[in-house]
Amino acid sequence: MLLEIYWSWIGIASALCALLFFIDKRASCRPERRRIPEIVLLSLITFGGSVGGLLGIYGMHHKQNRHTKFHFRITAFLSCIAQAGILLLLYLKQGGVLS
Repeated sequence: MLLEIYWSWIGIASALCALLFFIDKRASCRPERRRIPEIVLLSLITFGGSVGGLLGIYGMHHKQNRHTKFHFRITAFLSCIAQAGILLLLYLKQGGVLS
């Protein structure tokens, strides 16, 4: 059950993160529009939205400057690895391998 809840959280957080990347990308083209703070995007990537963050970075080409925005790539990759590890541990525990 915990595995299904975590899968759901990863999906919701990733969809929300991708949506916020899209909104921020659109706002970056218009100086009069309000931007989404970087700490919001990084926090959402860290707490479950790494897949959506990677989609935003590579799919929408947002926050890709390798000199000033490298922390987005690092955070997204490390968070994706950590979230995959948590999913694997939950899967193994649910299957009885680790119980």
